[in-house]
Amino acid sequence: MRVAAAVLLLGLACCREKQTDVKEVLACMSSQPSRDDYSLVTRCEPLGKSERFAGTWFVAFETSLFEEGGASTSDRLTEYHRLVVPTPVNDAVHKVDASGYAAYDVVFVGRRSLLQTSEPSIFVADKIVSMRRVQKQLPPLPPAR
Repeated sequence: MRVAAAVLLLGLACCREKQTDVKEVLACMSSQPSRDDYSLVTRCEPLGKSERFAGTWFVAFETSLFEEGGASTSDRLTEYHRLVVPTPVNDAVHKVDASGYAAYDVVFVGRRSLLQTSEPSIFVADKIVSMRRVQKQLPPLPPAR
């Protein structure tokens, strides 16, 4: 009986509304068995409704930047958002471009994170509609603090 109650309690905890408190989101992420970004974000962060997005996606080692609507004419990296994609897409893109970065015009169905932090906002791509490699410059990285 105790095992059944524990399983029920665990199930209720996992199904409750996702938290908007950063500490609670981090606690959720540290408790997850899966360590890929897509699983962690979709299980622990509050996300908006599903929408269709288009823009430019820059991919490099530990970098996944997205500019909604296309590449910015500004040289400021702060205008870009973090894009989290399912692991198979992420692995395939990094295999092709292991030596540097790549830019893609991308259209996807996904969600925005509702979590408010000082970091760039996060977009989650649930389904890639189209992705085409393009030649665009990666914005310069901000100076180290």
